[in-house]
Amino acid sequence: MDDRLLKILRCPSSGNELIPIDADSIKDVDLNKDLSSKAKTYFNEGQSKAILLNIDSKIAYPIIDNIPMIDIAHMIDMND
Repeated sequence: MDDRLLKILRCPSSGNELIPIDADSIKDVDLNKDLSSKAKTYFNEGQSKAILLNIDSKIAYPIIDNIPMIDIAHMIDMND
């Protein structure tokens, strides 16, 4: 997926920026310990290789086969 496109994607519910994160880049993103741990667990479970994270609301969307799945059906609540 084009990195430029990922930088302009917005959360459909809030309009906040969605940050692309994968297992390699997670250490470069300023996340609190709890959120970082939940994202790492998600990657370790192999559910998807990358997510688009709304840091403010702690909601994420998976990127599956380089396609951002930005809809309610694929929403990942990182608050749990």
